[in-house]
Amino acid sequence: MDLADRLEAAIASARAPVRLRFYQRPDPRVGALAAGLELTLARTADHLASIGVRRVPSVGRTFDAQLMEAVSTASRADLPDTVVVEEISGGYCDDKGPVRTARVVVNRRGN
Repeated sequence: MDLADRLEAAIASARAPVRLRFYQRPDPRVGALAAGLELTLARTADHLASIGVRRVPSVGRTFDAQLMEAVSTASRADLPDTVVVEEISGGYCDDKGPVRTARVVVNRRGN
């Protein structure tokens, strides 16, 4: 699960726009690296699924203390209170319940 978190962070970093002073063109190697990381992440998810562990979606859902740990709050007027606006690390469950809670940012209007 930690490997999946690190792969997701690496993919996000590789996909983020690069702003260098003298380098303006995208480097195709970065895209290839991100694609390879995405394949590795997919294989990791497949392995976890093969042992009965699945990722629990959290962003856009109402906060659930059994599946999530609130690590911060945000204030967005366009969303209701207690809706998860960002996932810091993913949550995972198996047939018996949570294996690891998701670490999330929860909306609280009026912060």
